[in-house]
Amino acid sequence: MLKHSSDALQLSTYTRRSHFVYSVFEYFLVIIVTLAAAVVISAICVDEFSKLIEMNGNSPLINTAVDNR
Repeated sequence: MLKHSSDALQLSTYTRRSHFVYSVFEYFLVIIVTLAAAVVISAICVDEFSKLIEMNGNSPLINTAVDNR
């Protein structure tokens, strides 16, 4: 009877440890996916902003007709 109880306790400890490892792995996976998404979104934004700057490169940002009152 004691051996059976010991086996159940060992299985319970293994199950708790396994759940802990999987939860830590899941948190790391969420962090990595979030960081990857942030990097991709920022790269897209920087690319679009640089295209916008190139398109407006010849035109002044401030209208000089309004500036010379």
